[in-house]
Amino acid sequence: PKSKIRTSSQNSAEENDDIRPKIRLKFDSPSGYHRQLLVTADDNASNNFDMGYDAPSLDNSVADMFWLINESSYVIQGVNNFNYDQELPLGLKTKETGLVRIIIDEFENLPENFKVFINDNIYGETYEISKNQPFETELDAGEYYNRFSLIFQPRLLTLDEIELTNGINTFINN
Repeated sequence: PKSKIRTSSQNSAEENDDIRPKIRLKFDSPSGYHRQLLVTADDNASNNFDMGYDAPSLDNSVADMFWLINESSYVIQGVNNFNYDQELPLGLKTKETGLVRIIIDEFENLPENFKVFINDNIYGETYEISKNQPFETELDAGEYYNRFSLIFQPRLLTLDEIELTNGINTFINN
């Protein structure tokens, strides 16, 4: 077993040897509502609903963030990897117009240089997030089911963006 918990009857404090990588996200709504989400990488999980790995959201709050799995909302999700091609859709609901914030609450069993990004599917932009660097955006009150996702690599720059970043070089061969 990957997880080992000792009971107090074994004359030991609780010991958890769970080495699976975990990401805890924290969401803050414009109205002050907070939600923490958990995603865990486990070889036995998939991106679909997996009994014992995924936990449905039981709240029906007017402000919330949740994982979207097959158009249903979850507060805990198990997936089989955190690879570069992995994309984990997020749903958001806001009662009030204003600033929403998504930040890393905690990484567990991940390298120090591990990076995650919020992808804005409407604007095609990605934003790196960390414990010190939140993703923040102004949203109108409403429900956002296809706009945001957690990804594991930044968006690739287009040729036009590379030229603007690096300047324009001209070469003439006589």
